Amino acid sequence: MDWKNFIDPHGHAVIPEGVAEIPTGAYYECSSLKAIELPNGLKKICSHAFEGAEIASVRIPASTTRIEEFAFANCFNLARVEVSPTNEKFVSQGNCCLSKDCSELIFGCNESVIPKGVKRLRKGSFAGHARPTIALPSTVEEIGEAAFMEAYITRIQLPYNLRKIGEWAFDSCDLTSLGLWGDNLKIIGTGAFNEAPLTDVSVYTKHIRPEECSRLVDLVLANFDPDIVTFLVPIGTGHAYRNYYPDFYYGIKIDEL
Repeated sequence: MDWKNFIDPHGHAVIPEGVAEIPTGAYYECSSLKAIELPNGLKKICSHAFEGAEIASVRIPASTTRIEEFAFANCFNLARVEVSPTNEKFVSQGNCCLSKDCSELIFGCNESVIPKGVKRLRKGSFAGHARPTIALPSTVEEIGEAAFMEAYITRIQLPYNLRKIGEWAFDSCDLTSLGLWGDNLKIIGTGAFNEAPLTDVSVYTKHIRPEECSRLVDLVLANFDPDIVTFLVPIGTGHAYRNYYPDFYYGIKIDEL
């Protein structure tokens, strides 16, 4: 089936009733697709189904039970995400598609406001999107693999409860400024910041005793150029940190909160 046959001269596609699945790559990089109507009865949206299409909005019908990774990646114009209120698998809040219990963000768009309560950003959830910054709520514990890959995001503050940054999470994005609370961070996956043009990384810690921060220091040194890193430590502990970590004399800067 040539899915482009459903697109009218104005760029609007209405998928007919009876279609249960939008296959992988159905509208991949389809610049002629400007708007889409998904039918009741649609069960599954496969990976990369709408990647690179120029749709401005999408409404997930009540019948949809599966949305695969990267289904809406690189949709630069996507600004509105809705889910039918009778869908039993997904829900929409703040222009985000979420799991029904609101703990996982399935995919977002340029106008997403991630609601408090979200714990995990799914693989590819904001891949290739156009907004320059986004706020992550304090509840986020995991940023999934390739979540912001090739996104146009330029700065982000990572929350205190964050435990894991997945592989290639910020690969090839436009990120120049990064702030992160590191006390709970345990994993930075392979290539998480690969080819991101970072010029400023601020790492915050509440640890008063520098020896309690050794795991975080090792994690930072393994993933970032020391010359762009500033450790922000509790007031009155800067001297102790400099004495405990000689590497701080060779690039990494110390400042006090």
